[in-house]
Amino acid sequence: MGETNKETTLCYADGVWNRGYDPVGRSWSEGVSLDAAISAAGYELWARIGDPAVLVNAPITVTIHHRPQEPRYLVCVEGLFGPLEWVYARALPDLMDLLAKWTPAVQFAFVTDLLCQLNDPHGGDSDVIRLLRRLLRQGEDY
Repeated sequence: MGETNKETTLCYADGVWNRGYDPVGRSWSEGVSLDAAISAAGYELWARIGDPAVLVNAPITVTIHHRPQEPRYLVCVEGLFGPLEWVYARALPDLMDLLAKWTPAVQFAFVTDLLCQLNDPHGGDSDVIRLLRRLLRQGEDY
C-alpha cells in the first residue's frame, strides 16, 4: 500500500491537502483484493489516464473512481515500476484542479514512452504503435 495507511490518507479540497479518513484503506484487509475494497467503499470506475491497455508500458497511470458521498473521487496513481498510491478529491472542482496539475506529467510520460516505442524497431507492438507507424509511413507518401 505504499505511503497510504488504513486509518488516514490525503484528501484534496479547496486547493489544500488535508489528512482524513481513508474509506478504501479501511475496507482493504488481508485476503481482500484492492478492487473489492474500492467497491466496498462505494466507488465505481470513472476514468483512466495513461491506460496500460492502450500503451503496453504506460509509465504512469491515473485511475479515478467516483461515489455519491464525500470524498467523491478516489484518485489512484500507479507507476510502471512502483506501488499503487491513492488520494481523494472531495468534489468535482477539486478533482478538476488536481487533474489540471497532474495530467501534464502523465501526458508527458505517455508521449515520451510512445515516441521511444515508435523509434525502437523492436519496441512496443500494441495496436496504437502499429497504427501510428502505418500512419507515419502513409504520411511519407505525400
